[in-house]
Amino acid sequence: MHPLAMFHGPKLAKITDFYQAYFDVVLGGQMLNHLRELHERYGPVVRIGPNTLHFANADAYNAIYANNSFTKYDWFYRYTFNHCYESSVAMTHIPSYKARKASLSPLFSRSAIVKLEDVVQQKIDKLIKGLERHANGPGTIDIMFCFLSTSFDIIIEYCFATCLNTLDHPDFYHPMLLSLQKTLPGLWVQKYFPFVTHLPEHFPSLVRRFAPDLMAFDECKQMLVEKIDRYVENPELLIAADRSTIFHQLIVPDKHECPSKESLLHEGLILMGAGSDTVANACAIGTMHILHKNGIRMKLVQELREAWPDVTLPMRYAELEKLSYLSACIKESLRLSHGIVTPLPRVVGASGANICGHTITPKTVVATSSCFVHKDPGVFENPDEFIPERWLQPDSKELERYLVAFSKGPRMCIGINLAWCELYLILGNLFRKVNLTMTEESAAAAHGLEDFQDAFVPHWHDKTCFQARVTSVSS
Repeated sequence: MHPLAMFHGPKLAKITDFYQAYFDVVLGGQMLNHLRELHERYGPVVRIGPNTLHFANADAYNAIYANNSFTKYDWFYRYTFNHCYESSVAMTHIPSYKARKASLSPLFSRSAIVKLEDVVQQKIDKLIKGLERHANGPGTIDIMFCFLSTSFDIIIEYCFATCLNTLDHPDFYHPMLLSLQKTLPGLWVQKYFPFVTHLPEHFPSLVRRFAPDLMAFDECKQMLVEKIDRYVENPELLIAADRSTIFHQLIVPDKHECPSKESLLHEGLILMGAGSDTVANACAIGTMHILHKNGIRMKLVQELREAWPDVTLPMRYAELEKLSYLSACIKESLRLSHGIVTPLPRVVGASGANICGHTITPKTVVATSSCFVHKDPGVFENPDEFIPERWLQPDSKELERYLVAFSKGPRMCIGINLAWCELYLILGNLFRKVNLTMTEESAAAAHGLEDFQDAFVPHWHDKTCFQARVTSVSS
């Protein structure tokens, strides 16, 4: 008898992992939504593959991801991240990951973030000026792309000391960002059909003609390739640079062996993607919920005005994070934007495991999604509602172990300090300096904030729910 025979699930899922491919490839990132249906039918643990279990209980998250004896499932990371499998995110070899993390950590430490806070603030100042162009205009802005432009320019500048200036585009719909957003759903195609990743390299003219969106990713790669070639061949250029970048951390011969050019490229690509979507999604989701509930907006604006009376002077990150209601709004924004929504598979260690009362045999693949944690009614009362006050109660500290937008445990997001800095500075500046209103269409489509597909991070086809109007700007 198969060791997972006692766990229920669809019959086809017990035979092949390609059961999931139908929902992700054919239906387009819908396996996550299907998991909700499966748990309603089969209970808190569902067998979704021949050797794979998915858990719905919020406590399963820490049991799986904070467990040092569980390892990343190599097949998933090798093919899902086919274009950057030598990055720290995709590494399954623990010593290699620890070495890479040790190299990158100084760039993303709290002290490093504070030193380079002005880099973040400069991009946010550009965002505010961009919004000022739209003040009292007849048109609307797409809040999601405002924040994507901001977070993308921040991560590029912070990590690579260069900028693609997506914030300079008059309506924030920079062609690069539009193309990258369109390629996100292709994640599942490359997982199950990995040869697709290499099409732009081998058949550029055909791809440019029939799938031009794939070329945007190739343009990003080319920019990084040129930088990597220059620094690897002339490392003295790093010494002359104004400030540290990821290349300073990784191309340091006296500290460790320099990674291959391919590995450097993969690390750059993953930082570029992971460093923009999570922050942008949290800011966009939070902003639209705050605009939808005027009482929340009034409380937040009042707190910011009292703490920051003169907007001609900047307010530092260290001061903004002391504001309790802003902090509560940010945590609630993270909860309802989820971070990474894909269930990230782990392999149970040789001694087996007990997850939420279930005995799991060694080498079983286990996973859960942040969505199941953040929407667990046993943890968060009225989980679908945006309620900042839930983070201001005497027992709110206990809730923070269930805020998993940056994951938990030894593989937690390495850029978490930069992300928090961005969230405080972006939302603090926005609600202190800019008056926004929802449109009739976005107010009516507010339910669409929950209607996303799984593209590793949430991805929305219908952007109506993110439309807003700028009524005034104080700068």
